[in-house]
Amino acid sequence: MTENRKILLFCLFLTFTLSAQAQVRIIDATTNEPIPFVHIFTKDGILGAVSDLKGMITETDVIRLTDNKCAELTIQHIAYNSKQIMASELVRGGEIFLSARTMNLDEVIVTPQTHSLGYIGLKGFFRSYVLLNYEPKYYVDGIVTYYISEKQAKTKMSLQQYRVLRNEKLVAEEKKSFFIQINDRPGLPELTSKTLFGNLGNTYHMQPSESGYIIIHKDSAVGYVSCLPHTKRIMIHVDRMAPDSLKSFSLGRFKIQKRKWFSSAQYRSFDECNAGAEDLESLKEFYTTLYSFDKNKSSFEIQCLQELYIFDRSYLSESDMKTIKTTTKKQIPLGHQFKEEYWNNLKKYSIPDIDPNFGRRIGDSLIMY
Repeated sequence: MTENRKILLFCLFLTFTLSAQAQVRIIDATTNEPIPFVHIFTKDGILGAVSDLKGMITETDVIRLTDNKCAELTIQHIAYNSKQIMASELVRGGEIFLSARTMNLDEVIVTPQTHSLGYIGLKGFFRSYVLLNYEPKYYVDGIVTYYISEKQAKTKMSLQQYRVLRNEKLVAEEKKSFFIQINDRPGLPELTSKTLFGNLGNTYHMQPSESGYIIIHKDSAVGYVSCLPHTKRIMIHVDRMAPDSLKSFSLGRFKIQKRKWFSSAQYRSFDECNAGAEDLESLKEFYTTLYSFDKNKSSFEIQCLQELYIFDRSYLSESDMKTIKTTTKKQIPLGHQFKEEYWNNLKKYSIPDIDPNFGRRIGDSLIMY
């Protein structure tokens, strides 16, 4: 065999290997439907990949994740049980199956009242990651109650417990190296009196499909609403950037590009069309923004991942609300305020723990304010 033929065969083998790696899809173990916006953490606690609307992991991400085939990866999604795999499994198999998690929520019984119940209180656990070039920079979690009213434009919030952690090295290096200071501190996930689909606006509409509805925007499929009969829930997924690949604007020689914006929400409802904000069980949002300056060709990307898990509901009147201290500001104060280690009690509500690889960074590279 000639040397050139050997090289050709090797290139073909390499192409086949990479192609096989690229075809990795995350699948619901019961419905066999793809799971969008699953996030994968690497062994060192870095966000390694996020699946797209079709549940696919991109070829670039697969190659990067399998650079060390013995590395341990954690796959997480708000509506599914977390799964740990070896990186080598991304090479061997084209599909990875996740099973839906169950929620231990008591049913809410509404009894007749002599006064109007103007608000619903949704109490839950939230956590937010802010990453600089996929390296953890800030992490925050806590307990919050949202007070939603159709009569009020803004949702009121009461932040009961929280902690904020920072990567001191990254924060210090950013001040020295980057050409601009941005306010990327984590905040509370946003809730309104509408569902995730209701917040999209009039340019979005639903089109019936075999398993639910397809979300259409600019004549393109950008998401879907699906019924999960085995969990008696519905899921809404939407790529809020699609069908555009990015959104950008410039200030002189300074440019900002929003590259990804994925949202998912789970509701306890049997009816895809009649679910309300009060039915929310979990919410996830992931977006990335690239900042660049053409004068010295420097750039950096900020990634933000937010999750919210509701574990208690209540109905309140206007007079009830007057006794509660609330705010409409989403930004969380730098510092901490907690009476108990609430982050160790998540299993009580069937809330997935923090990724263990990321968790190991807390107290090491991530220091609490």
